[in-house]
Parts: sequence; C-alpha cells; structure tokens
Amino acid sequence: MVQGDLGSGNVVLKPRQGDKPEETVSLTVHEPVSATFALRYLVNFAKAEKLCGSVELGLGPDAPLLVKYSLESADKGHMQFYLAPKIDE
Repeated sequence: MVQGDLGSGNVVLKPRQGDKPEETVSLTVHEPVSATFALRYLVNFAKAEKLCGSVELGLGPDAPLLVKYSLESADKGHMQFYLAPKIDE
C-alpha cells in the first residue's frame, strides 16, 4: 500500500510465467513485512532498469530493501542498491 499527500495506491504481485524471461514474476515469501521507504530514492534506483532485463527485490524485518539488477550477461556483473526504511519517531 502506498500513501502520500496526493493520494494512495496498492500494488499486488502474483507469480506468473511469461513468454519472455523479463515477463516472469517469481515470489518467495518467508514472512509478511511492512516498511515505509522514500519514493525519491526508489525512483532513482529504477533508472538502472535500462541496463538489464530483470530486477530482484529483497525485503526482511529490520533490514534494508535490496534492489539488485543483474546485467545482461552474468559475466558482466550486477548492481545492488540498499535503502533503509523510514523510521517513525
């Protein structure tokens, strides 16, 4: 769920096989997690999608969000971004 000054929204991810690898969605859930992140950083992370065909997200309790882009061929490496959740005071 997303909430902000301009509105709110909700995104639901469901596993599915696509005709192309970049259309496939796979999920592994060990336990529910709820966290709040600064959208401006996520927007910057998303700009790296032009360099690869897939993204891996990792999220756990008391851990930062992991955004991992594997470059087109495995021998070229990957890029990882970490984002700590917002802390309510």
